[in-house]
Amino acid sequence: MVTGKADHRSMPSSERAVDRAVRKARRFLVELGEEIRRGRARIGLSQAALGALAGMSQSQVARIEAGRLDTLGLLVAARLLALVGHDLAPRIYPGPAPARDASQLVLGERLHARIPEGYRWRTEVALGLPGDQRAWDAVTDRPGVVAAWELVTRLDDVQAVERTIHLKQRDGHMPCVVLVLKRSRHNRLVLAASPQLRRSFPVGSRVLFADLRRARQPAGNALILL
Repeated sequence: MVTGKADHRSMPSSERAVDRAVRKARRFLVELGEEIRRGRARIGLSQAALGALAGMSQSQVARIEAGRLDTLGLLVAARLLALVGHDLAPRIYPGPAPARDASQLVLGERLHARIPEGYRWRTEVALGLPGDQRAWDAVTDRPGVVAAWELVTRLDDVQAVERTIHLKQRDGHMPCVVLVLKRSRHNRLVLAASPQLRRSFPVGSRVLFADLRRARQPAGNALILL
């Protein structure tokens, strides 16, 4: 059964996201240490010999191989791996939604109040792809109508915002995405200087909410100032 505005689940805390990131980093340190240990054994180096080549003590090498050196830096790790025949190639992947500041939470509440009755309201909705931590800031739906909402309090890098939303929409198969900008002088100026953003999100606020009130799927992506 579709409900109105009964769902008031709060956004995940930044503490949970940070804790998850720390756990992953510690697992990576253990894996990295194991690779160094295996590489060192393969070429017949002792911990002391590897330490001498890398400019560190045997005890430091032992702690790194055991994954117990939380302060291990990328440059030191890369040097040790190179000495045992490996390359370190760090990469950054999209993760869970970043911590929300107070103004974004307020914007979310303001948006929630504008959603017509009869829609389910959910926040931090994962795209649902295996291993993909990306999520929509909010999703509203009822039979035959669904829209994702992305909240931006300060618009700076227009191309990055467009690219991020486009990739999420493509991968998440979302028929309509609404870019919600905080109503501010800064955002108005950026929007005026970025006509391509209006082309990417052609549906205006009046048409969007009229469609939603009529339980009609919006014809395209929308942009609103709130």
